Amino acid sequence: MLNFGRLKWMVLIVATYAYASFVGYMLHSPIALVQEAITWAGPLAFALYLFVQREHVAEMLETFRDQFMLGTLVMGLYGIYQYVFLAPWDATWMEQSTLSTIGTPEPFGVRVFSTMNAPQTFADFIVFGILFSTASTRRLRFFAIPVGLMALGLTNSRSAWIGGVVGMCFIIFFFPAKRRLQIMMALLGSVLLLAVLSQVPEVNEQLTRRLQSFTDLKTDSSVNARMLSQEHAITMFGDRAFGNGFGGSSDDTGSGPTFGVATIQGVYLADNGIEQFMLTFGWFGSVVFAIGLGGLVFTCLHAPSPQELTPVNAALLSLIVQMPTMGLFASTPAFLLWSSIMMGIAYKENVRSSGTTLKPVSLNDTQVQTI
Repeated sequence: MLNFGRLKWMVLIVATYAYASFVGYMLHSPIALVQEAITWAGPLAFALYLFVQREHVAEMLETFRDQFMLGTLVMGLYGIYQYVFLAPWDATWMEQSTLSTIGTPEPFGVRVFSTMNAPQTFADFIVFGILFSTASTRRLRFFAIPVGLMALGLTNSRSAWIGGVVGMCFIIFFFPAKRRLQIMMALLGSVLLLAVLSQVPEVNEQLTRRLQSFTDLKTDSSVNARMLSQEHAITMFGDRAFGNGFGGSSDDTGSGPTFGVATIQGVYLADNGIEQFMLTFGWFGSVVFAIGLGGLVFTCLHAPSPQELTPVNAALLSLIVQMPTMGLFASTPAFLLWSSIMMGIAYKENVRSSGTTLKPVSLNDTQVQTI
């Protein structure tokens, strides 16, 4: 059964979802309402299920860690292959999708998205995989981390790069000295591989251009487009006190959620998490949602947190710092966000109720390392 001691903030989140459903029912078509409500509520429902199963949280942590590490290796390798060769089915996807920031459908021209639908989505999953891999004692991590970092670089996702750096700094700061040394060795190997990869002229040009954009944002087309979108969003927020509710993005003729890109009258919700919830919940609903989210994040990140939760908290932090540049609260990013929050709360709640510290087997530094 749910214990609302640590989930009191989740009550506010669920209340705003109910409010958005009501507004959506009043303003939009039932089909649009159901479609968008599922993309918001589905990841949250899965995360709440993780909390209900909190007595198995040690096993869940280990499973998440191992599967993300394996996924990072497999998806990273395919991402590198995609960049060099670009399979016909990937080229077809790029040509048929409405994504304008995915690169060109040719080798060395694509922004890597691997087996997922977009570079940003893939980048965030890879960041999670890299951060989770640092907590593993399996030798496979020495392959997964470098491959994941190479693929992450090829996504050209600046926000994911920043989130990954913040998450890695968090891990290095909180991990014990022995584990820090292991992580630094893996990162050093990754840097050497990236240095080799950058000798390819196409790779060097692409990465250099993207890195230089950090110092010249005024001429960056992506940044300028986001600024225009934000100005439009501010105007809309002032005009719609009650918000658009669920279903608003699906009702815009010709600009609904196509291939994962949701808009409300030209405002791309996937580009800004703050705009995403403010335009959906309106004035009062946004305040309630922000308080609930802040309370949940604080519950996960505030000390004391056991070492087992360090990668989870680092992954959560890597998402939070991206909120101004990425929509977090619907679809696949929401799966990462709510799952990491609920894993952290479930672990702490289980420790509190049992009075003991749970230690997944693979976190034991004395364990015999295996692939």
